[in-house]
Parts: sequence; C-alpha cells; structure tokens
Amino acid sequence: MDKSKWESGLPSEVEFWAEVADGARAEYHENLRRRATGDCPFPSELKPFIPVSGKMRVLDVGAGPQTVVGRNDGPKELEVVAIDPLASHYAEMLARNGIEPLVPTLYGEAEKVDEYGLGLFDITFSRNALDHCYDPLAAIKAMLATIKPTGAVVFVGYVNEGVNENYNGLHQWNFMPTEHGDVVVWNRGHVVLLSNYLGDAWRVAATNNNGWYKVVITKAPKRSWLRLFS
Repeated sequence: MDKSKWESGLPSEVEFWAEVADGARAEYHENLRRRATGDCPFPSELKPFIPVSGKMRVLDVGAGPQTVVGRNDGPKELEVVAIDPLASHYAEMLARNGIEPLVPTLYGEAEKVDEYGLGLFDITFSRNALDHCYDPLAAIKAMLATIKPTGAVVFVGYVNEGVNENYNGLHQWNFMPTEHGDVVVWNRGHVVLLSNYLGDAWRVAATNNNGWYKVVITKAPKRSWLRLFS
C-alpha cells in the first residue's frame, strides 16, 4: 500500500479508539480499562515460549492504546514494550478519560521497529494489526531483527481481513494460511508466500482456527553438511 494512502486511513483508527476510550463503545471500553491495569490474561499464543527462569521480554507491535499482553498466568518476570504509530493520540485520549496504562504505548511504525533501539526480545508479537500496515512484509522482516537468536515472531489475526472489511480504512492486506502450514500475504495487487519471501534462514508455521490465523516464525535449524553427504 502507498504510504500516503495508509496515512489517510489513520484518522478512522483514531476515531474508533476515541469512541472506545470515551465509553461510546461500551463493549470495548471496560476491556480497555482492564487491559490498562495488566489484569488480563497472558496471550495463549505466547505461553509455549515462557522461559523456565529469568525475565521474559515481549515487544507488542501495533499495540493500540494498551497492549493485550496481560500478566495473568504469564511468566513470573515480564517486561512488555508496546509500540504503535498513533501512540500520541492514544496517550491523549487515555489521559482525557483518567486511564493510566501500566504499559504506555510508545511511538513506532511496524516497518521500522528495528530502528528504535529497543533491544532484543524473547517474543515479538502482533495481534490483529499487521493487516493495517502499509508494508506488512517489511514489518515482518523488521520484527525478525528484534528477536533473540532463540526467540520468535508471533502474529495473529482474522484470515483475509482486507476482504472481510472490503478494503476500508487501514484494512488493505490479507493473511491466508495454506494447507501446508505456510501463509500467503496478499491484496488486490500483490500475492506473496511468506516462506519464499523470508528464505531458508527462517521457519514459518501457520495455522487457521475457524478464521483466526496464527503465524510463528523462528530461526531454521542449520543444516549439517555431514548429514547431507552421509
């Protein structure tokens, strides 16, 4: 997507969350307040990656006004960093409604997340946000640059959300898992198989659970030349 088109779609996202923060969307408002306290579940998609000991660092990309990475049933030591390109708007609307977030959202574009000096993370995570990017493939590559050698990039969302939303606002991309565990990133002008885009250095594992996809990307194990010729 052209970045200028992406920028023109940002006001609709601000308007949605302003209504949530102001209480006009009651079904989301209470959830936002709960998330701001951290008193909500640690995402089930990330539980397999909880370390046996030590602090777990999680980066939430496209976190919105408040990260969905809660503290309940999570690691004993947890550091969460949240970024979103609309961070300043979210800070203003939360303050206006007396909501003080446990994890303030910092400014950051997904496509440039590797440029902000945030350090390395055990998990770089994104929930229902990468279809909002102007370049989700670049965003995924940037996210991979933020993980530790043993870390993973995990992102989840609705299958083919661009189609579902009729390509309105920021919904300009689709993610469609394949029957072989890969994922196709596509819209009306592009069709890319993620594993081909990333190359042999990365292993992609995608699933589709009733229209909700999960993608996990980890470093591919190094090939043993001895094994190849034995």
